[in-house]
Amino acid sequence: MCNTHDVTWGTKGDDKPEKLKTATLNSQGKSDEDPAFDDGDLNALYDSALQKFSSPAPKEEPKKNIADEELNYNKAFRSYVVLAWIRVSNKSVDRRRFYDLI
Repeated sequence: MCNTHDVTWGTKGDDKPEKLKTATLNSQGKSDEDPAFDDGDLNALYDSALQKFSSPAPKEEPKKNIADEELNYNKAFRSYVVLAWIRVSNKSVDRRRFYDLI
């Protein structure tokens, strides 16, 4: 038999998001940490943000990880085996039905 309903290939647990940071509150219900805001010239901050956003982002070249490539190859191979198994088993079922009709 083939476990076609579970084609995760070892990725169980990857569907859960990471825990978010939490704030600790004191007895008055306020946070213990003060946010770091810069109360400088807002126009200068806005202009610097516009300049930063108008420049193109530097291209990041993906790093090759041989272990990930091999893992992806293995997952793809297993998926193709499952697809081939489904196709072959369906063909044999179709032939049996055909021969039952004769």
